[in-house]
Amino acid sequence: MNSQGQSLRRTRRVAAVLAGTTFLLLLAGGLVTTYRVGMAVNDWPTTFGYSMLSYPLDEMLENTGVTQEHSHRLLGTLVGILTLIVMGVSASAGGRLARTWMFVALGHEVALVVCVVMTKEVFGPIQAVLFAGVLIALALSYRPPAERAVRGAAIGAHLAVVFQGLLGGTRVLENSQQLAFLHGTCAQLVFVVVVILFVISGDAWREARPVVSPDGANLPLFTWSAILATFVQVVLGAWLRHTGGTLPLFLHIVCALFVTMAIAVLWMRLGKVLAASPELAALVGVRRWLIGSLILQWLLGVSALAAILILSGGFEGPVTAVEGITATAHVGIGALLLSGTVVSLLWSRRLIKDSPGPEQPSMPASS
Repeated sequence: MNSQGQSLRRTRRVAAVLAGTTFLLLLAGGLVTTYRVGMAVNDWPTTFGYSMLSYPLDEMLENTGVTQEHSHRLLGTLVGILTLIVMGVSASAGGRLARTWMFVALGHEVALVVCVVMTKEVFGPIQAVLFAGVLIALALSYRPPAERAVRGAAIGAHLAVVFQGLLGGTRVLENSQQLAFLHGTCAQLVFVVVVILFVISGDAWREARPVVSPDGANLPLFTWSAILATFVQVVLGAWLRHTGGTLPLFLHIVCALFVTMAIAVLWMRLGKVLAASPELAALVGVRRWLIGSLILQWLLGVSALAAILILSGGFEGPVTAVEGITATAHVGIGALLLSGTVVSLLWSRRLIKDSPGPEQPSMPASS
């Protein structure tokens, strides 16, 4: 295997760890929202004056809310480190130039982190210059053509995690419920970007060859419909979790019906494509992913709602263990369902090509 192939294999392995860790981070954030402890640690980027990594473990464990919120921050730091690693590994496929600019970007980013920690300010002239340097260096590292899509996804995952971290920190500094809502919504999108990286860095993706499938001609339309419906549901779910209330609950339930219909139609359409083209084996896993996530999501959603209304006495009542587990798991499976719709779009684009149009009949020669 050549060095480029080895680099891509390593990228895939790191992407797998990154995807799993990002999912755990999503669940940790869900716990913070479920138990309403987003402001248990009210300073950032420090934790009660300590640097994030030096906060004493015994103090962290004294309070459940602090334990949940600080663990969430530590997991976020780990995810950020993993995105740096996956960027570096993927850059090795692009040659010396890509690696050089990647190191330049890393240097600017370290300086940016130090500046934010020292000044306790996210937005400032020095921070802006350093962040611009990060973006320019990453753009230059992207230029060599070798496996550009994988490196672009790795860079996108890192920038998404950085943005999400800054958004979460600003939410704490501003004590803003609106930013908390935005932070919860964007967490789902970060996970989607990481899943995209995981999918396109695999051998199956590189070795896939598209085939003509008349039944798959309109498949992207069905996938986009499912993506849109699921994302709207994610937004409504974040609104409900951060505010409670009758209106967001009603809209969330109504949208769940549209999501179910969109996923069911996509699932049946994928089955029709597979019946005509069984060689498109990758779509089998995607199809199972979609229907399994949908069923589990309904079970968790009903269970969480019952726990909130019956055991907790409403959205303002004390959070029970059943609500904590079911509501948080509902968030995680929602992320899997959204990413499943995106993966179905990726594979349908990768595996299915348009059938050639009918040949035009030749005109008879004039006499």
